[in-house]
Amino acid sequence: MLVDLWCEADFKTVMFVDLWCEAESKTAMCVDLWCEDDFKTAMCVDLWCEADFKSAMLVDQWCEADSKTAMLVDLWCGADFKTAMLVDLWCEADFKTVMLVDLWCEDDFKTAMLVDLWCEADSKTAMLVDQWCEADSKTVMFVDLWCEADSEIASLG
Repeated sequence: MLVDLWCEADFKTVMFVDLWCEAESKTAMCVDLWCEDDFKTAMCVDLWCEADFKSAMLVDQWCEADSKTAMLVDLWCGADFKTAMLVDLWCEADFKTVMLVDLWCEDDFKTAMLVDLWCEADSKTAMLVDQWCEADSKTVMFVDLWCEADSEIASLG
């Protein structure tokens, strides 16, 4: 499953999340996250968890650019084929754009993924996406979601 998410707010905040989960290979997840705003902030977080090794990971990552952009990622994974991952991500650009991504993945070869995403920019655009994927049916899903606050356009493809 791959989610490409980018949101352009009043201050041109761009966020890109690449997420994929492979249940047949005992749940290998990698999140590449970076954010570039007008102040040239670049962030990259590589997170991965292998269930066979019963890994538990907690990452707190944040970035402040001129005290305007703040990003926090809380990721934790409990393995033993009962992997639960929750990513809380939000980005505030001049306190106008707020983005929150809640992602859960539970495997045991029954991978279910649910993404609740919404973006509010100047209280103009609100978007909610519920996406899930089951690994047994070998479902490959690709979601391109983008939101432009100034034109109040919300698109999902």
